[in-house]
Amino acid sequence: QWFLDIGLSQAQVVKAITTFPPLLGYSIEENLKPTVQWFLDFGLSQAQVVKVIAGCPQLLGYSIEENLKPTVQWFFDMGLSMDQVVNVVANYPSTLGAGVEKNLKPVRQWLLDLGLSEDQVVDVVTSFPIIMKLRLEQNLKPKQALLEDAFGRSEAATFISNDPRIFSYSYQRLATRLTVLVERHETHLLSSATRLTEAEFAKRFPRKPN
Repeated sequence: QWFLDIGLSQAQVVKAITTFPPLLGYSIEENLKPTVQWFLDFGLSQAQVVKVIAGCPQLLGYSIEENLKPTVQWFFDMGLSMDQVVNVVANYPSTLGAGVEKNLKPVRQWLLDLGLSEDQVVDVVTSFPIIMKLRLEQNLKPKQALLEDAFGRSEAATFISNDPRIFSYSYQRLATRLTVLVERHETHLLSSATRLTEAEFAKRFPRKPN
């Protein structure tokens, strides 16, 4: 009833509970209300808070002092503005579940090591916040290697800076499409090519005969 009262629909309540059953064990007064109030005080609208809870209910189990505040402060320290951090929290709430030491700091350092400037790293984070919770060894670095094989290190870094969403696609998808584009000398079209369906890609970029 409390979830319904703050604005979630019946379907959203069902999804939140089935996604994260421990919700039912939390105290309304000691856990749920304070966390919702923290989001409101931080700058989210009621509608945005509802969206956060519906999309990432496990955040209601995080400690405000030990998890939420330090993570948000880290984004500020990194150089994001208030509006940018509110956008990250409202639209990509799962990013708050990425530990500062475990994910956020290592991914930021990886971007810097690629050759991106501090401002470029901020642009990457604000345009594609999910990158901060992707695993380095299992996701980012293997795809980085693919891009460097195709473009060279410097151009790959520029590509990542301009289109970090490339990391949302599977390794296999990138590898297959890069192979075709390299053959056709059209690697500059990777961003648009990756977004095509398999049928669209095959039609737009037919393999050259051996």
